[in-house]
Amino acid sequence: MTDYKYAAQQMKEAIIDEFLKKHPGVSRQQVITRTVNGRVIADTINNTFNVTQKQQAEKPQDAKLLGEIVRRGEEQLVASLDSITCSKKYVDWLFSSPTTGFDEKEKNENIQFLEKREITAGNRAVDVHKVKINLTKVVASKSKATSSLAQTLVQEYLQAVLDQLKCQKSIFDRELVLGERFSTHTTSFIEKNLKTVQPQIKPTTVQALIKAYSILKNEKMEKMAITNPKNYQQFKTELDQFNKNLKSKREQLEAIQRLIHFIETILESMGNPPSEGNAKTKTPSSSQRMAFTTKHRGR
Repeated sequence: MTDYKYAAQQMKEAIIDEFLKKHPGVSRQQVITRTVNGRVIADTINNTFNVTQKQQAEKPQDAKLLGEIVRRGEEQLVASLDSITCSKKYVDWLFSSPTTGFDEKEKNENIQFLEKREITAGNRAVDVHKVKINLTKVVASKSKATSSLAQTLVQEYLQAVLDQLKCQKSIFDRELVLGERFSTHTTSFIEKNLKTVQPQIKPTTVQALIKAYSILKNEKMEKMAITNPKNYQQFKTELDQFNKNLKSKREQLEAIQRLIHFIETILESMGNPPSEGNAKTKTPSSSQRMAFTTKHRGR
């Protein structure tokens, strides 16, 4: 199976997954073979990726990644919410710690950005979910769907995924910027305060070090342990791991950027140039968004 066929298959499987939630008595095979419009939707998806393969034969990795994302789409919301949580921790540390130059205006700008993106991430996740619901309704319909309707629905699905990825990219972008600043200042901070034994460390410095360690290690360091000579190397080890994680996040961001371009090209080939929020789904109500976001935040 080529990566393009894999992407098509995963998109079909995602729709089947949603269909079976409403029709649990139907087997997976019957969703395509026994419903009036299952084959119409399946053929439209297959044709879309056949055309894409001819036009973008050099991008099989992007096709495969798209397939993985549409199959486990809800994980995109979880990743975005986790990223926002990390960014808020960096903002808190940068603002409360001395010598970072991170003032209240910058803190507020970042918090406002992250809170808006949190709302948008919930909206985009609901949009993807609603488009899948629309597709399953067509599959379950007793009336024969036209090929143009099927293509429109597939376009809307891809557009919704595209909008979600653009939102996720902006969230990851901010996490990287803040994470790199946190890493730079924390490195300088421990070099100054822990590399050589200090007769007395200021209480504010102790608190900043404890907070930095809790971000790096996700566990609390006792105040009395701060002056332990072993802690310098411990901090360095955790910072090295933190920087490796940032590098991995940067690679994820680059993959998302390539995937955004890949989906935009697919939509253009379908005669539907992409645009922000182009998926024809209504903006979710606050209750819908909060229910969906809360459900996935705890995972």
